[in-house]
Amino acid sequence: MRIGKRVLPPGTPTMRLFISLALSSEAIEEIATFINDMPAMAGDNVRWTRRENVHITLLFLGDTPTERIPEVEEQLELAAANTAPFTLRLGETGAFPSYHSPKILWIGLDGEVKHLMQLQGRIEGAMRSIHFQPERRPFTPHITVGRAERDLEPQYAGDVGFSWRRSVLPPERAAIPVTEIQLIRSQFQDGHAVYSKLFSAKIGD
Repeated sequence: MRIGKRVLPPGTPTMRLFISLALSSEAIEEIATFINDMPAMAGDNVRWTRRENVHITLLFLGDTPTERIPEVEEQLELAAANTAPFTLRLGETGAFPSYHSPKILWIGLDGEVKHLMQLQGRIEGAMRSIHFQPERRPFTPHITVGRAERDLEPQYAGDVGFSWRRSVLPPERAAIPVTEIQLIRSQFQDGHAVYSKLFSAKIGD
């Protein structure tokens, strides 16, 4: 079991954590409507994110010793206090690693994205200061909304990517006010991920 580059002793009490932003209910409803309009053939080959799990990930912490959670919360409070509220909106569709062979389907973000990038960088720097080692991949602002079924044949994977790329959200999109940073615990229960909020820090406080 690892946190950053350190190996944790066996039996260390941990929680699997990530730092995120919540979406407005209007934005979540837009995503749900958008997904419902996907062609049935493509949509049936995707495991869609449950409504209650839709969020914007800022930083994945992974298995974190419970004794370290208070210092994570302290750093999030500092980051939030040094950030002014801002607003985002849903952007265009995207796929990792590509539309041709999609594994993850996502929706990008528009609006005050520069402020989002600054906030994410501030949080990443704060976590490094207390010896967390974030992922090496650069931050790509997005909302994961689905994952292609495993072992999907290339032909069907291509159909999913093609349909997803051609799908366009309505031009008028709901605002996503960013007013707090959340620390989320991730657990796997009954065959799916369950997220629970452990802590939130109000932006601008």
